[in-house]
Amino acid sequence: MFGRREIDWDLLLADLGIDVPIGKSEFSTQCILDTHHKSKRPLSINTNKYLWICFACNESGSLLSLAAQYLDISFQEAQRKYSIKAQENNMGWIFSEEENIED
Repeated sequence: MFGRREIDWDLLLADLGIDVPIGKSEFSTQCILDTHHKSKRPLSINTNKYLWICFACNESGSLLSLAAQYLDISFQEAQRKYSIKAQENNMGWIFSEEENIED
């Protein structure tokens, strides 16, 4: 299991195309999920608690679950992708599942 400090949250948010306003830990942006891209209702993000909620469908969860949905990968794959330890072990390279990396 990964702890909150073991995830590269900046990389995760950048991959999702979410710009974090300077000095803000809670902010709203347009929902990035395909089913909501035309919705005017906001996606609210809390970077202190690593949580999100979409007001278009009332779905919510951790930022890792948002990344998993957006990237169409499993939650466990999202944990591995954004794990700081995995990034350090791979010298900054993020590998896909197809590349068959041994643990």
